[in-house]
Amino acid sequence: MDTKTVALLVDGDNIRASFAGQILRKTNDLGEHRIRRAYCNQKSLSDWATASSFMKVHAGSKPNGADILLSVHAMQFALKDGISTFAIASGDRDFSHIAHALRELGCYILGLGTDQAGQEFRKSCSDFIELKKPAAQVATEKLNDIDKTLRKVFEEQDPEGLGIPLNRINSLIRRELPELKISVQPEKTWPRYFKVRTELYTIIGEAPDQRVQITRTPD
Repeated sequence: MDTKTVALLVDGDNIRASFAGQILRKTNDLGEHRIRRAYCNQKSLSDWATASSFMKVHAGSKPNGADILLSVHAMQFALKDGISTFAIASGDRDFSHIAHALRELGCYILGLGTDQAGQEFRKSCSDFIELKKPAAQVATEKLNDIDKTLRKVFEEQDPEGLGIPLNRINSLIRRELPELKISVQPEKTWPRYFKVRTELYTIIGEAPDQRVQITRTPD
């Protein structure tokens, strides 16, 4: 199995952008991500717009457009570019066809999806990893005043769990806690504050487009 170059392909119509960071972590050990693409229709394209680690591919507005385009490109990557390691994130059973076809070419296929992913897709892959859904709310008594306020900010500003731009956090929380200065906290900056609280928060994306999410269920 060639693990030097990897094609990471996401069915953006089936997998939300909030899973982007988790998908990257789960596929890092496969090898170098030569290709990272999220295939989307117009609606899901806006969901994936801030996932800066992925190239967004607009597949049109017709049904199954993303599925078809992803499958066509996967075959091109295998036959033309010689890529033999694929990670496909979806839960759609229709992707079992492309998974079988790639395996017949001698490729390794890692499937990723939520617990809703069908058995047909799971079994057609060489291996399958189940993505974790958002964790249950952390008990309020375990949060300090800053974290309690951040929870309120996320509930109001990020109801779908896509993340809040890191550069907006300070202004949003100062609306609730005007007296708060992160510079006088032990961590000194918001990035450091979040990074020492990975059980509560996750930073996704790359600077300057990083976003903060309420942490997902631990791996």
